Amino acid sequence: WRPRRFDALLERFSRPAPPPPISPDPDVPHVGLRSREEIAARIALLAEEADTPPLKAEEVARIRALSAIRAPAPEAVTEIKRIGAGDATITAAADRVSAVLDALVLRRIDPDGITFEANFGLTSLEYYSGFVFGFAAPGHIPVATGGRYDLLTASMSDGKAIPAVGGVIRPEILLAMKESAA
Repeated sequence: WRPRRFDALLERFSRPAPPPPISPDPDVPHVGLRSREEIAARIALLAEEADTPPLKAEEVARIRALSAIRAPAPEAVTEIKRIGAGDATITAAADRVSAVLDALVLRRIDPDGITFEANFGLTSLEYYSGFVFGFAAPGHIPVATGGRYDLLTASMSDGKAIPAVGGVIRPEILLAMKESAA
C-alpha cells in the first residue's frame, strides 16, 4: 500500500487529462524499437483517456472519506452507508461487511470489540482480494494477520476463483506479550 502514490493518482484523476500527442508524421523516418502500429495504438489510448471526464470533487471527497474510516465495526458499517448513500456499489459493500459481522455474532464474537479500518491491510502484496484481518495488543505489533485471496487462486486456475484464506501467526510477538504480562 502506497498512500502517497494513491493520493497522487486520486489528484491526477480529478483533473482533465492532458491532450494526447499528435499522430506521428508518416514522412519522418521511424527510429526506435516500437512499431508505428504500437505508437499509433498508444496515441489512440491517450486520446481515449483525454476524453474521459475527471473524477468529480464529490467523488474524490467520498473516496477520501471512505478510506479514512476507523471505528468499531458496527459504527463503520453505518458510516460507510452514510457516505455511500445513493451508490449501490458502496451500499452492497457495507451490506457484505454487515453480513460478516452477523456471522461473528452467531459465533459469539462481539463486533463492537473489532476495529474496522478501511486502510488496514493495504500493502504492496496485492493478492488479498477480500477481507483482511489482524490481531494486536496495545503496545505490540500485530500478532497475526491474513485475509481472503480468491482472486489469486482465480489467476492461477484459468479464472476459477477458489475460496482461500491465509494468515500468519508471529510466535515471537506472542512470547513478548506473555513476558510483558508476567
